[in-house]
Amino acid sequence: AFAFIPLHFNVSFVSTEDRINLRAPSQLIAILSIAAQSCSIITITICLPLYVIASYYARKRTEYHRHTVLQRQDRIHLLCSLLSFGAIILDSIRASLLIIATFQHPIDAVLYADVFPYWYHTTESLCCVRPWAMVVSNALVRRNLLVFL
Repeated sequence: AFAFIPLHFNVSFVSTEDRINLRAPSQLIAILSIAAQSCSIITITICLPLYVIASYYARKRTEYHRHTVLQRQDRIHLLCSLLSFGAIILDSIRASLLIIATFQHPIDAVLYADVFPYWYHTTESLCCVRPWAMVVSNALVRRNLLVFL
């Protein structure tokens, strides 16, 4: 449903010397921030108990089994998951600040100008943190990537 919201607003891209900026009404930014915040809260609500359960079972499995390979794999997967969770938290904070900035009348232009440019960084971190964490933390993935390249 949120994908069709921008069709009702006048949205344009403005080119400057060093970048391209999105020009959109504050109502649109507010609505899209609420959508992003809703998705973040739902994801956090689902993932947090799952991470706690996964951590509990990984710790329990480590106590009963002394397989270092299993322990290392569990730590790698848990680390990658927690990094992804951290990226979701950062995106949620950004969306919250945009909601605060755009729902004030008049708009808090300083907060809006400080927070809005980070949408790209938080979105990219959501996409890129897990593969890079796997490359950094897993020697087998690194070796296979080097063979592929």
